[in-house]
Amino acid sequence: MTGIGPVEPYDPGTDSPPRPAEAIGTDAPRVTDRWTALPARRRRTAVALAAAAAATVTFLATRPDPPPPAPASWPSQITTLHYDGPGTGAGRFRFTVSVTGDHPMTVRHLDTGIPQLMATVTPALPRVARPDAPAHLTVRIAVRDCAHMPVGINQPYVELTLRNRRAQQAHSFIFEGRYPHDLWQWIHATCDPRNDLTRR
Repeated sequence: MTGIGPVEPYDPGTDSPPRPAEAIGTDAPRVTDRWTALPARRRRTAVALAAAAAATVTFLATRPDPPPPAPASWPSQITTLHYDGPGTGAGRFRFTVSVTGDHPMTVRHLDTGIPQLMATVTPALPRVARPDAPAHLTVRIAVRDCAHMPVGINQPYVELTLRNRRAQQAHSFIFEGRYPHDLWQWIHATCDPRNDLTRR
């Protein structure tokens, strides 16, 4: 074979015996020998740490996934509209939008629910109401048509379009007490034929 010469016989009488075949290996102590050489206390500590690590891995691998976070409540469930009384100036009514829970609520639209009335909100919508910071609104109501105004308004409502993380809803808040009284008094005074509506 190329590169390899003939095998030379070994003569026991010669002074140069053939070199022993090279071996691949090491004379370092084996793992079991090193473990045995450790003090008993260190061996117990290592065993305890290994057991703790195995228990942690088992716990993490077998524990159930955490439940998903609860969805935000529907806007109408956590929003309250409170009538605060007449505002400064004719036809102005003050309201407070309060929110419970952990998330803000956006008031996107307001309507009186009466076709003959038109509402303008200041400050302008949309407005954000937070659990720790209610939104204060002043609603200016104008009469579109006195001739077809209902004779009496016992339970007027204010419709708000509300939006939060979960949904957008239109919800009607029905009022009794001061708001119907104040609203009807103003409508009656406004639609009195003796008054000039062009100056209002």
